Amino acid sequence: MDILETKARLVLGGDITIPEGFEHPYIELREGAPHSMVISFGGTRVRKKVSADGQFELRADDGRLSVYEGDEMLADDVGIVRMFGHSPDTVTVVIDRKDHTLTVGEALAVMDSYSEMDPIRGVTIHGERCDIDLYTDVVRAYRDRYPAMTIGVGAHPGAGSIPALKDAGADNIKFGSKSVSDIDAMRQDMEQAVGCFGKGNVVCTVHLGKDMSDDSFLDMISGLCSIGVMPDIKVKRSVETKEKEASPERYCRILRATKGMMAENGLDPSGFDTLCYGCRLCTIVPFKDFRSRIAGGAGRIRACGLPRSSAQTRCSSSSSRARWRT
Repeated sequence: MDILETKARLVLGGDITIPEGFEHPYIELREGAPHSMVISFGGTRVRKKVSADGQFELRADDGRLSVYEGDEMLADDVGIVRMFGHSPDTVTVVIDRKDHTLTVGEALAVMDSYSEMDPIRGVTIHGERCDIDLYTDVVRAYRDRYPAMTIGVGAHPGAGSIPALKDAGADNIKFGSKSVSDIDAMRQDMEQAVGCFGKGNVVCTVHLGKDMSDDSFLDMISGLCSIGVMPDIKVKRSVETKEKEASPERYCRILRATKGMMAENGLDPSGFDTLCYGCRLCTIVPFKDFRSRIAGGAGRIRACGLPRSSAQTRCSSSSSRARWRT
């Protein structure tokens, strides 16, 4: 089993059980009991909730850790990674909290809680619900204080927000979608973002489920890649059954084809070290999580009103509004 297949099973599967009495300083505790942990293997990582009757099992043998599902070993030479807030190596700043909106000074002070993180690969700043002026002020303050740090932001609904966030110092930007119609509606904004931020620095979250065939889903992915947008593919969870709506085999098939489309369109996520592409705990990123040579994606029809085009929309505050989705 390769790294992609192993991670897909872990991402889509249930909890993990740890040996009785097993202790590790990087396992998160709640009320004194193990709650969750981040495991690493083969150059990737995944976060799992800990429970007494998990689908997976962490085994310790002479100091060497491995992960099993039943009698099948999924990963050997497993490590446990220290978490800092939302990610092992990316700082997360949330300006618009439920009970309070941070000032610029308070937002900068968040970095103090990450003083032991090493390395720090980037800063993700969320301010999608706050005033765009405050959002850009925070981004600019981080850029001024940390000139070499990679900064990622979420798409903001404010007019002119895309060039404003780029001008403030952001390097990466992510759009969110819940449906094909969302992607249609965001097309111009995403093209503008590619014009501002460049290929390899714009991501759109899409959800794989039972509502689309593989061919239809990959047509949508091809359309995104053709305009320079990298897809962050997550699997839907059924409201009724609470189960994931795609098998690990289907998820892997889609991801391998996606990697081929990204390669064909010159999309390289190596510089995208923020947001979900930087974290990678509950998603799988082509080239970062799996690097084997694959085929797929050639000759597909572009869908969702996203024609293949070599021209990129210039970065201009006069373009249409960005649309933010949860």
